[in-house]
Amino acid sequence: MPTAFFRRTGLLLALLVVLFSGCSIRPLKLGVALPLSGAGTARGQEILNAVMLAVDDVNKAGGVKGRKVELAIQDDRDLPEQGREAAQKLIAQDVIGVIGHYSSDVTLEALPVYVEAQTALISPSVTLSKVPHEGQFFFRTIGDNRLQTHAVAQFIRVGQYQRVAVVSNSSLFGKDLAETVMQTLQKETGPVLKQYEDQPELMDILLKDLPELVFYAGGYRDAALFLQRLREKSQTIDFVGGNSLHDPEFIRLAGMVNTQRSWIISDVPPLDSDFASRYQQRFGQPGLFSPYAYDATRLLLQAAEGARGKPAGVTEALRRMASYEGLTGSMTVNPGLGATALQSYEILSISPQGSFELFDPENAAPRFGAPGQIAGTWARMALP
Repeated sequence: MPTAFFRRTGLLLALLVVLFSGCSIRPLKLGVALPLSGAGTARGQEILNAVMLAVDDVNKAGGVKGRKVELAIQDDRDLPEQGREAAQKLIAQDVIGVIGHYSSDVTLEALPVYVEAQTALISPSVTLSKVPHEGQFFFRTIGDNRLQTHAVAQFIRVGQYQRVAVVSNSSLFGKDLAETVMQTLQKETGPVLKQYEDQPELMDILLKDLPELVFYAGGYRDAALFLQRLREKSQTIDFVGGNSLHDPEFIRLAGMVNTQRSWIISDVPPLDSDFASRYQQRFGQPGLFSPYAYDATRLLLQAAEGARGKPAGVTEALRRMASYEGLTGSMTVNPGLGATALQSYEILSISPQGSFELFDPENAAPRFGAPGQIAGTWARMALP
């Protein structure tokens, strides 16, 4: 009898040890909310690919305090209502934090869900100039629209444009970028400015004002359609857009013939060769937001190191983090700024073959001056 009792007791203790040891190494869940279907699929996938690469790197190095990281993925379809639902589903899965969302409209709709749950949201792509709870629950690894507008002002100033039209689509991002550009241009340059919202009848109104340059604030699909309509009416009005147009799809949708006399002002982070090689090998060419997504993931998981797997602890650790060195450069992290890389911008032209190229003033349109006059002005513009 005693022998059987001790056997049963020993077996029970062994089971308890296995049970509790299993609990102690339960994986951490990292949430991801991105458009993985619908119009924003390509952008969502390029971000998700980089997140997976970052998680794999952390897991190969031993995980977070010995705990492996697993992804909980939700498709928000780049729609505000879907974004809120995706956030709710992720919170229900006890994620330690979330990487996402892709667009400003979806982020603002979903953000209250994360705030209520005291869970950090880090976006590698949202550039809206002001986001509620930034530095408290919302963080980002990409600069906001205010940084980009200084590069726009420099482009206009060096090009000596006197009549500039600023056109936006109907998205929060587009309207915010247009308003921010207007505010910056009014302070930094002296051209005649007019702001418009893109609509079917805009072209006739626009051409009456005789702009020399149009700056388009919006996504690459809307910008491509606008540029098609513009070129049907005029081949001489110059066109410039922000980093959201830095996508081969913009050129394809607009048509190569329509993209001449067009420039893109884009933040092009110095791409770490090891990251680029590993990404290329596994997924193909890295996208614009891929490095920012990798940094966002590593930043959040670094914050999780001392947070005991609790979302509120991760959020608090992010708030306390003074700085972070990532693929895209040095980032400051504080309650006023969230996490923002110190960025520089490049001016890209579009070649006749339909590829993005670093703007070369020696082969530029006449308005940019004699050959060599502004050489070096454009490359890696450091902004205040």
